[in-house]
Amino acid sequence: MAKFQLTISSDYVSDWHAYEGVREAIQNALDGRDAGHPMHIAYSGGTLTIANFGVRLERSVWLMGTTSKAGTDARGHFGEGLKLGALALVRAGRKLRIVNDDEDWICTLEDSKVFPRQQVLTVTTRKRATPLGSFSVQVQCSKEEWGRWQSSFIDLKPAIKSIEVAGTQILTDPNERGLCYVKGILVEEKPDLYAGYNFKEGVRTDRDRRVMNSFDFDYYAGTAWTNALTNGEISPTEFLAMLQSATLDAKATGDRYCPHFGIESVGEAWTAIHGASAVPVRDRAGATEAGHYGRVGIIASSATCAFLDDHPTLSLKSLREQNRNEITATYGLNNLKFNERAIYRDALDAITPTLNAMGITPVAPRLSIVDFQSDEVLGLHRFSQEESGHQILVARRTLESLPSFLRTLVHEVAHDFGGDGEVSHERAEGEIFSRVVTRLLAGLFVA
Repeated sequence: MAKFQLTISSDYVSDWHAYEGVREAIQNALDGRDAGHPMHIAYSGGTLTIANFGVRLERSVWLMGTTSKAGTDARGHFGEGLKLGALALVRAGRKLRIVNDDEDWICTLEDSKVFPRQQVLTVTTRKRATPLGSFSVQVQCSKEEWGRWQSSFIDLKPAIKSIEVAGTQILTDPNERGLCYVKGILVEEKPDLYAGYNFKEGVRTDRDRRVMNSFDFDYYAGTAWTNALTNGEISPTEFLAMLQSATLDAKATGDRYCPHFGIESVGEAWTAIHGASAVPVRDRAGATEAGHYGRVGIIASSATCAFLDDHPTLSLKSLREQNRNEITATYGLNNLKFNERAIYRDALDAITPTLNAMGITPVAPRLSIVDFQSDEVLGLHRFSQEESGHQILVARRTLESLPSFLRTLVHEVAHDFGGDGEVSHERAEGEIFSRVVTRLLAGLFVA
């Protein structure tokens, strides 16, 4: 028989009680099971037994900071679970025995031999005549207590209706709504949720397994829903209902990236419910703005509006852009003033040889002079199958001067190579300008 004392104050983790001690024991058993050691949990005659087969631990596990799970993705990762769980149990007055294969460990609180007037966790060891080939924690508790405690562990419950994607279980069982688990252990309850969650990967908790980072929750819950949508685990209509719930997880999902086909599918679900002219808006002001664009604004949750914000026809952002680029008038050369026609021809004369040398489609056949709805728009480059290719539209007001018109024209022609901000567009724009200016300067020098 041997006895050793841990240098842990009996008041440490003072808010831990019997449940926390049992939680740590079950957490370790679940990690053991995941490592290939079968788990067995049973209650009989006032004793709860939590066991793993094929496990034997060294006494060094009683050292603070020592863990047999280093480098793993185990539930316990602080190296304190066994020690602090045992402390909480004996402090709560529970009889605690740990059977470590061929050795019994009896845990008690006793006066410290080193620190006067202090009680510390003490482990008394006894050799067993016959090894059991297992590691078990035996705790005194009532049947009612165990009935309450086991509800905190998904693995100890009957099968729960859920969707599992990207390392996260979305718990769709109504009884699980608002419950948040990490690796199968209940961490907290959030009443304002559409579903419950079991985060199997990524999310970490503090030592007390009570705090979950809010960023982690938003990221992994939202990602789980968008993956469930794009994988076909849930229908777009079901996804839209979740967004419309305006819960915390709906908001997290509305802010998450989703592939365009997923956004389109939810847009179709919205239209099927509300009609082809309806767009989601956040408030009455949004509904009024939608009316200006000939649409019907339906006040929806902020999550729905955020998720559909990049939809080409179902967001105020897209409607604003369309309205901004709307053409109110188109002009032929004969409709332009004399000086405007002169600027138009001078610009084409300056740019055409360069475009020909670069192999760019001639501009004149695809150039239109227009008025845009918004005075902010100077030009527009668009692809039109009906008009057989890339069309260039330039605002009439740029014809006030040759530099203004030429600058806008070159910018839009360069969109043959890419969109705004793309390297290909910027390079093409720079190349065209460089060649045009070089040619004009050469002409002046010759003259």
